[in-house]
Amino acid sequence: MNDKPTAKKTLKAFLYLAPALLVLGVFNLYPIVKSFFMSFYTDYDFFNDVVYERGLDNYSYIFHDEEFWHSMYNTFIFVLGVVPISIILSLLIAIMLNQNIKLRGLFRTIYFIPFVTSVVAVSIVWRWIFHTDYGILNYFLGFFGIDTIQWLTDPELGDACINYFSGLERARL
Repeated sequence: MNDKPTAKKTLKAFLYLAPALLVLGVFNLYPIVKSFFMSFYTDYDFFNDVVYERGLDNYSYIFHDEEFWHSMYNTFIFVLGVVPISIILSLLIAIMLNQNIKLRGLFRTIYFIPFVTSVVAVSIVWRWIFHTDYGILNYFLGFFGIDTIQWLTDPELGDACINYFSGLERARL
């Protein structure tokens, strides 16, 4: 542990790090650099991947756009308001979960269930609830004389939901 670094040890360390650095470079660094250079494209053919003209027109446009400044203001308010509140709230929850109180194990379980429950397992449970023939929801609706509903496979039900929620969106506007 107290050995001085040598070129051989440094090379060995870089060889161990190479797969992680390769993944990091390909999936994180390359897209960032490529996006930065693409921000200078002013005339670009996406289908043939040909750049006809580069310049600062995109930046000129965005800095004169009112919606951009409005979104910057909203982001600033979010960062100043939501981020500190969420950090303080998370810290308070962590302190509360470490206190010696009754039902501490229950509170820890309730809090950590969303983090440990697999998305696949949850989707299987929801499919079981909404299954047309064997779903528990249709089973309980049968007690009230309601015929089975094809929750997940009926296109008309999906269209009705879309129309209902788009109507709510229009009503809010």
